[in-house]
Amino acid sequence: MGAGRLTFEVPGAPVPKARPRRAKYGGVYTPRRTRDYEAKVAGYALKARAEAGWKRLSGPVGIEIRIRGARNSDIDNIAKAIADSLNRIAYDDDRQIQEMTVVREAGDDGVTITVWAEEGADDG
Repeated sequence: MGAGRLTFEVPGAPVPKARPRRAKYGGVYTPRRTRDYEAKVAGYALKARAEAGWKRLSGPVGIEIRIRGARNSDIDNIAKAIADSLNRIAYDDDRQIQEMTVVREAGDDGVTITVWAEEGADDG
C-alpha cells in the first residue's frame, strides 16, 4: 500500500541538523548528535512503514512536521534533519518533496511526521 498517509511519532527532544564539520586530518563529517537523531527518526519511520504496509514513494511527496519542544532551535534545521532521515525509507530522496509544512507546538518534547504522495503522483 503506497497510497494514503504515513503518520508516526518520534518521542524526545528534536535535534536540529548541524553543519558538517571538517575532520582533523581532512574530510568532512556530520556531527554524532545529528547522525544519532537521524537514525532515531529513520527507525521510527521504518517501524511505522512496516506496521502500515506502506511502501516508499517514488514521485512527488508532501510532508508535515509538527515539532514539540526545541524552543531555542531553528525549526528549519530540525525539518532538514527529519527530511534527510526519511531518504530511502518514506521516499527515494528528499528532492521529491513538493510541499512541506513545519509547525512548532506546545507540549511534551517530540515530533509528529506525516508523509503522503502528492495528488497525481506515481507512488512506485
